[in-house]
Amino acid sequence: MNPATGAPGDFEIVFSDYRSVGEFNMPHKRVTTIDGAEFATETVESYEINPPVDMTVFEKPAA
Repeated sequence: MNPATGAPGDFEIVFSDYRSVGEFNMPHKRVTTIDGAEFATETVESYEINPPVDMTVFEKPAA
């Protein structure tokens, strides 16, 4: 759906600028087009693969 008009439309996401990140090739650029017009461009500066996670964020809050 075209967010500007609310009408149905062609929505396409193209990933590019693949670079090695550890054992993986990861895209560092993503371009979104709607009905052939560029809607958004996103650039990833870095990835962190399997970072440590503070497990307390999953604890149930006190009542």
